[in-house]
Amino acid sequence: LDMNLRYTYVSPAITRMRGYSVEEIMGATVQETLTPASLEVARRAFAEELAKENMGGADPSRWRALELEMYCKDGSTIWTEVNMTFIRDANGKPVGIQGVTRDISERKKAESERDRLHAELQVRAISDSLTGLYNHAHFYQRLTEEVERSKRYGRGFAVVMIDFHGSTGYGQAFTDSISRDWGGKPLVDLKKGWAAALAKYDFLDGNRACALGGSYGGYMVNWIAGNWNEPWKCLVSHAGVFDLRSMA
Repeated sequence: LDMNLRYTYVSPAITRMRGYSVEEIMGATVQETLTPASLEVARRAFAEELAKENMGGADPSRWRALELEMYCKDGSTIWTEVNMTFIRDANGKPVGIQGVTRDISERKKAESERDRLHAELQVRAISDSLTGLYNHAHFYQRLTEEVERSKRYGRGFAVVMIDFHGSTGYGQAFTDSISRDWGGKPLVDLKKGWAAALAKYDFLDGNRACALGGSYGGYMVNWIAGNWNEPWKCLVSHAGVFDLRSMA
C-alpha cells in the first residue's frame, strides 16, 4: 500500500484466499476490502502509527499485527491476521506499507466456540441442572458483588439468613418436619430468627428490611405475604410455589 492506502502490490495467493484475481484487487480500495468494523480498526491503527512517527523516537523496524475481516469474491468474509510495517525511503521517511496476511478463520471459529463453551460453563456453575434456576453459587456471587458495591459507595447493608425447619444438616427428622406443615414451623422460625437478629445487632434497621427467597424460600416469601407482611418494605419471591395443588 502507498501512504494513501492504495494497493501497489498484491501476491497471487490472494486468489486462493479470497477468490479475487490480482488485477481485481489492484483496482479495489481498502474500503472495498474490509468490513466496516475492520476498516475502522485499520484506520485507527494507521493514525496511531503516523502519530508515533511524528513524535519521533519510535522503532523504525517495528511491526504491528491486526486481526481484520475481509470480503471474499463470493460475498462471504474471512478473518485474517495482517502484520504490517512501514516501507521507508533513504532518509527513513515512511513512503508505503508492507503487509503480510494469513487466513485465521479456523482459529477465530475455535475461539468463538471456546467462548461459547466458557459462557455455557459459567451459566451451569450458577444454575440448577434440572430446573435451570439460579443456585446458591449465584446467590453468593451476587452477594459478593453487592458487598463490594456497598463498600465503594459507603452504603452498608446486612443479610440475615435463618435455617428454619425443613433445612438440611440437622438430621432427617428436622428436614421432614415440615411435611404437610409447609408454612407453619418455618414461619415460626423466621419470626424468632428475625427478632433475635434485631435484638443482637443494633446496626440492623428493622424499619428498612426486605424479605426474599428462592425455590422453597420463594414459597415462604409468598406465605409471608399473606401471614407476616408487616415488617417488610418489599418482598422478593424467586421461583416459589404459590399453589400447593400444583405439587400434587
